Amino acid sequence: MNLFLAIIQFILISMIFIKEVKWKSPGMFLWATLFLMFGSMHLFDIIIGASKYKENSLINASLFVIIFCFFYFITRFFLRQKFPVRIDKTFLNISLMIRQNEKHTAILFFLLILTTFMITGYIITQLGGILNTSWGDSREVLLHRNYLSGEQIWMILYYALGGLLCCSIIKKSVIGSLISFCCMGFVELVTRNRVLILPLLVSIIAFFAFKMKKIRLSTILIAAVGAVIVIYVVYAIRAFRWLGDLNSAIQEFDVQAWHHALSAFFYSYDFSDTPPLALSHW
Repeated sequence: MNLFLAIIQFILISMIFIKEVKWKSPGMFLWATLFLMFGSMHLFDIIIGASKYKENSLINASLFVIIFCFFYFITRFFLRQKFPVRIDKTFLNISLMIRQNEKHTAILFFLLILTTFMITGYIITQLGGILNTSWGDSREVLLHRNYLSGEQIWMILYYALGGLLCCSIIKKSVIGSLISFCCMGFVELVTRNRVLILPLLVSIIAFFAFKMKKIRLSTILIAAVGAVIVIYVVYAIRAFRWLGDLNSAIQEFDVQAWHHALSAFFYSYDFSDTPPLALSHW
């Protein structure tokens, strides 16, 4: 029953995502995120039996997603019929829009750099340097902040600026792409938060989605390979946390131990045989 519901929700999420891509709707980013972080991961965990949640909880989650997908698609379909929006040559329009707003784009890149500094600066300062940062300690530092702290506000701005990477790729701007990639990579390196990798991944997906004119078999195969890569990246980030702080990761990095931790995430959540790589920072 659990596997059946997981397959149904996977199919529904995929179908809605494909429809949103065909319609060139901004909603495709939300459904791409849901597909990558829940639809595919949920199905993968159930197939390999690695989920740590009770079966009833998984069934309830799948039922909720399935019902939500039905209501969303029906509502979306009727709204689109009543209020049709035709978007032609989306890729060309975005490229033209970017070229006509060079000054605004420069300001946005400045804000992205500033946001990156504000998010990571507090963590690095509190932990005594970038080499002392780890996922566990970063969480502890941020947990002591108020919900409406500056870090929370900067985090919202960081997500809002995540599309700059996609815009830079569309514009074929090497400098803009490097700035965006480095900022997102640096935030991920300091925080080890797998959710913060989404702006980078979604920007790359958006680029191909805007360029895509028709969904062919090759498109589906490329999307499947991309999904596998995304899953691997997400689990690799989780395994990277086992290396503790950045200083320990550099000095004590062991490919076999890291691969063992990564394999443990794929197949089970039992880390009893995993070498103690600075577990106090987990």
